[in-house]
Amino acid sequence: MDILELLREAASNCPAEDFLAQRGTLLEMSYAANDAVVTPRKPGRLSYPLRLAIAARISGQCKVDTLRQIYLERLAGLPEADEWSAVADTSAQPPMDTFTAAIVAYSNLVTLHPAKATRKDIVILQKSGLEDADIVQLAELVACINYLTRLVPGLRALETAS
Repeated sequence: MDILELLREAASNCPAEDFLAQRGTLLEMSYAANDAVVTPRKPGRLSYPLRLAIAARISGQCKVDTLRQIYLERLAGLPEADEWSAVADTSAQPPMDTFTAAIVAYSNLVTLHPAKATRKDIVILQKSGLEDADIVQLAELVACINYLTRLVPGLRALETAS
């Protein structure tokens, strides 16, 4: 299953299905946004495996296991999977280099306590070696995955409400 299939499945039985059929671009645009942040043409310092691991981590923190599983399966298919599996794991904080630790800390903060994020957190990312473009890409990744972790259960909640 991929992200688009998951979104379509989640929307398939909800009472808003007619609306979603007319506005089908919502699902395709959500899928395109996911692809843009997880597999951009110019990933900068945020590699594809790191992006998948962060996406899996956020999905796990938000308890959207179907979404988390998609990211974990994609990560498992890469040669670097073992290197990044600790980042995807929400049960522990494994030892990481400064660069990765700053990315994980930012992701955790914005996912779990977004109101506590400040300019100081951006400075920490800069000091850990991220360029401004990388910080923007990280913020986009975190925002998009958090959006998807709300969209999927939201669509499913509409289904159960009917």
